[in-house]
Amino acid sequence: MYDNSGQLVLDPDEGVVATIQLLFEQFRRLGTAFKVMSYFAQQQIPFPRRVWEAGSIGVLRWGSLNLGRILAILHNPTYTGTYV
Repeated sequence: MYDNSGQLVLDPDEGVVATIQLLFEQFRRLGTAFKVMSYFAQQQIPFPRRVWEAGSIGVLRWGSLNLGRILAILHNPTYTGTYV
């Protein structure tokens, strides 16, 4: 997330930070995005997503984690630079 001055910061919600860190930990441990997705599904761990649409800007929603989301996070230098 970005703060009011435009600086990149960790999400203020500790649950969001912990869940994203868990994704990276499991990727290091398991080695594939598919295995990470399976881990989250088997453990029934919801994954955070901020909504960026009119009327719901920044609203936090929790739901299932899909392969596309995992790959997007793993390939996004903002996430890897912030969380790794």
